[in-house]
Amino acid sequence: MNRRRKPNYRNDLFNYLLHAWCICSFGCAVGPFTDAPAKSKESAAAIYSTIQVVAREILDQTASPGIPSYEGRDDPGTLNVASCVSGSDLGMPHESPFSYATMLALQIDDYREEFDELKIPPAVTARVFSMMENLAIETLQERQPSTKEQIERLENKRDAKYVQLLERMVKDLNTYGKSRKDLPRFVHEGGCGGGEVEVEIKTNPPGGTVSVISLFSYKLCQARGINPDDRERCSGWWEAVSVSEDLIGEYQYHAEWPDGKKKKGKFRIGKKTTITISPEKGTG
Repeated sequence: MNRRRKPNYRNDLFNYLLHAWCICSFGCAVGPFTDAPAKSKESAAAIYSTIQVVAREILDQTASPGIPSYEGRDDPGTLNVASCVSGSDLGMPHESPFSYATMLALQIDDYREEFDELKIPPAVTARVFSMMENLAIETLQERQPSTKEQIERLENKRDAKYVQLLERMVKDLNTYGKSRKDLPRFVHEGGCGGGEVEVEIKTNPPGGTVSVISLFSYKLCQARGINPDDRERCSGWWEAVSVSEDLIGEYQYHAEWPDGKKKKGKFRIGKKTTITISPEKGTG
């Protein structure tokens, strides 16, 4: 049975893990992420701290009992720590240079919450959580790859380190568990599912271009002192395309038409829907 994040947040928005096909009535392409990696350990650590703060702020504003945190108990005697949480749970595209660090920040929070409920002393997992945070900071310092082969090599390198850390965590938990007969046996076995919905984005009149950013990425730029509406400097903006994207929760958007008309706003996704965007009156 999958563990799910507790529904202890402030409003009634259910942020399911969505897989959305943005089926546009206009042609466009995904824009590049423009943020460079952090140039020092200090700056990378500061960015990671900001990611933690903004992630908690967004989750505190949304209810998310439908998001599976990790695989949980396959049977009453075991607890699988394989996590299903990622940056896409907050609307962050996989290509973002902050995606891996965001995933680790979310997972550490989830693990701490579960282990607190099991009354496991923080000292048991303190070492591995520190190593996970160091890995997150390391990913923020890496030069972003430019080719498919470089991306694959970098992801394999990160994943190998990540799996080693989870295996170390399982070992530490089970070592402690020898003195606690009430605890399950901890295991690490991968595999996650997702709740998929189809989202169609249209412009009326047709021919508009829609740029989208998650509320999380938008607020992350604000917290870092970057103008979140500056699509050249704020990492996370992308143009809606007729390909699959991981979307969840609330998004900011900018829409533009060839005749100069514009529209800015936001939308929230929680189920299969069609989003139609029309220009502001008096623009263009």
